[in-house]
Amino acid sequence: PNTDGIHIGRSNGVNVLNTEIKTGDDCVLIGDGSKNLVINGVTCGPGHDISIGSLELFKNEEPVDRVTVKNCTMTNTSNGVRIKGWPGAEPGTCSNIHFEDILHCENLELGNIEITYSGPTRPAVSQCLKVKPKVSGKQNPAACSAPIPAKPTSTA
Repeated sequence: PNTDGIHIGRSNGVNVLNTEIKTGDDCVLIGDGSKNLVINGVTCGPGHDISIGSLELFKNEEPVDRVTVKNCTMTNTSNGVRIKGWPGAEPGTCSNIHFEDILHCENLELGNIEITYSGPTRPAVSQCLKVKPKVSGKQNPAACSAPIPAKPTSTA
């Protein structure tokens, strides 16, 4: 029942690169205190997902900061990628989280999103390309509400 493929916690600078993980639980679980992580080129499934958390489960958890998950393929997974917290639990934070080029081969759902942005330039945005997710629960920012910037074209 709890067969995480790779469980990272309170670690700095870990890279999980170009691997295939088939497990019944999280392919990669990123726990509290993790920072400067790169998950790139992972094929995940069957299982749950690549997950940050459960956050806020215990007192005195350390923040998660600077996590990049990109170029990953989710096959027969229940979630894909997610940030998981517990309602009514201890306050916890994760910052500078970047999901890019995630191929999820089944139905995609965005549920219960509450992002607070504290940077100098603009509020948090949600961008979606080549996907129409099922949306449920609270959505802040609104799901897929920001346009994808056009790529510059060559003038030569």
